Parts: sequence; structure tokens; C-alpha cells
Amino acid sequence: ETAPGAAALALLRPGELVADCYEIRRVLSRSSTTAVYLAHHAAWHADVVLRVPVLEGLDSAPTTRALGELASRWTALGLHPHIAYCHYVHAIDGAPAVVVEYVEGTSLRGWLADGRANLCAALN
Repeated sequence: ETAPGAAALALLRPGELVADCYEIRRVLSRSSTTAVYLAHHAAWHADVVLRVPVLEGLDSAPTTRALGELASRWTALGLHPHIAYCHYVHAIDGAPAVVVEYVEGTSLRGWLADGRANLCAALN
């Protein structure tokens, strides 16, 4: 069965309200398989990251199950100063959206790419 919301979630624009909960702020990244958005969680009054699959023909049950398992393992890591926290998977119009803590700033990859840190310094 195809998740009806997967294609629509791939095309979200800033200002759109999704699931009466997430206001899209901007697109963080997009690939052939996923779209990643900065969104504002209305109830929490906080920014979060939504990572959604964008494949047409997405089989919702196995994908939702796999993403749920991924989110469970990620959440089980607990809070850590160097890992963004995964809150949960939210099914939106049949498509699974992974809801992740938004951490402002650059990534480790960014720090290494622009020379601000070497790997040993970044891990300390």
C-alpha cells in the first residue's frame, strides 16, 4: 500500500502547517529518498526537525515499522551533548515523519570541512 502523504510531504514550503502541529520554517535538505525540514512544534513552542521519506510507492506499514524501530533505538541512546535527540515517529497522512531535536549551529561534518576542528578536537 502506498503512503498517500509521502509525495505531498516531499514538497512542503515554509509557512505550511502540517498535521495541525508543525509549521514548516525551511527546507534543510532534500534527496531522492528523504526531505528534512526545520519546523516549529506548536504545542511545544520549540523548533524540531522533520525527516520524511519522499519515495513514490512507499509501502507504509514496513517503512513505518522500520522507522519506528530506528526512532526507538535512537531515543534509547538518551540525551547526549553531541547527539540530536529523536523524539518519536509521527504518521502524517500515512507517511512516517521522524521528529528530531533541532540543534542550532553546524554539524561535525561542517566543522571538519571548514577547518574549525580536527576529529580529535571535535570528539573531546
